[in-house]
Amino acid sequence: MLYLDVATRWNFTYLMLEKARKFQKVFDRLHDEDPLYRNYFAKGVNESLHLGPPQFLD
Repeated sequence: MLYLDVATRWNFTYLMLEKARKFQKVFDRLHDEDPLYRNYFAKGVNESLHLGPPQFLD
């Protein structure tokens, strides 16, 4: 299970990143095999993301 980040607790950030690291092979496999996953994080013509991970202002 992945943890969500909590702004007031640095240890939750650590736990979230530690768990996400264990899923690295899964993320790599998704990138290799799923075009929808690749397109979600792909950069457009002007090097901006069409979609992607949340940004600071989101």
